[in-house]
Amino acid sequence: LMAIAALILIHQYWTGAGVGSGLWSGSPSSTVQLKVVNEVTAYDQSASSEGLKDLNLDWYYGNLHAVVAEGKRDDILIVCIHGEEEGSTWRDWEENLGVLTDYGQVVMLDMPGFGESTLPLKRGSDPRCRKSAIELVLKTLKFLDAGDDRKMIMLAKGLNTRPAVEYFRFGSAKTVAAPRLAGMVIVAGAYNGESSKLLLRYSKVLVIWSEVDPVIDGKHSDKLMTQFEVADRIILPKLKTHAPEKESPLLFESALRSWINEREVI
Repeated sequence: LMAIAALILIHQYWTGAGVGSGLWSGSPSSTVQLKVVNEVTAYDQSASSEGLKDLNLDWYYGNLHAVVAEGKRDDILIVCIHGEEEGSTWRDWEENLGVLTDYGQVVMLDMPGFGESTLPLKRGSDPRCRKSAIELVLKTLKFLDAGDDRKMIMLAKGLNTRPAVEYFRFGSAKTVAAPRLAGMVIVAGAYNGESSKLLLRYSKVLVIWSEVDPVIDGKHSDKLMTQFEVADRIILPKLKTHAPEKESPLLFESALRSWINEREVI
């Protein structure tokens, strides 16, 4: 790929004390809009098709499938969780592997009922089931082992934002995983649970959306921003899609790189 310049409008929202006292309410205490020109360089597309490892895990809900790609760093784990649109699988992130593996080992889940993961007695949409899927994969990759000091970045899409965020509420996730969550990236997400300000207090949050999303209206990003103590929002200009990571991967990756590097997420 040839290097191209992508103009990205980055809206940074910082929520202060006393802001957003009610669920989906309130507004950020201040807004700063920046224009950032990012150089999107060529990357090794072979990461999309080679060196991938399948995980097929037997658990009480059936089969849980995930795919692992080794990265250039061994101190970072990047967990990718697709949305709930029909046909969604781990492959929703495949176009982004060239960038993601620059930062660390990548694991992409087929959530219960999608791809090669079985639907557990019509409970695939149960948030508890989906949180258990995340837990099992992290245990398999030994992220929750005593003495493991890797950091994690989690990318979550659409309606699977809720189990991704709420995974960090209980048990070993709260005590072991949450303090090592360096960053949470929410792509066109919907979250209507309890406030996450305490859940993700250790991490940095990015909310990213297309300028026009035909599935989950961008207005939800206003509501979502009130859920976090400190978060950045990036609106990808001129895009009309619910899947910017698939339909405009270079623009999506440029935004992701900018946030990780500028915010020193890892």
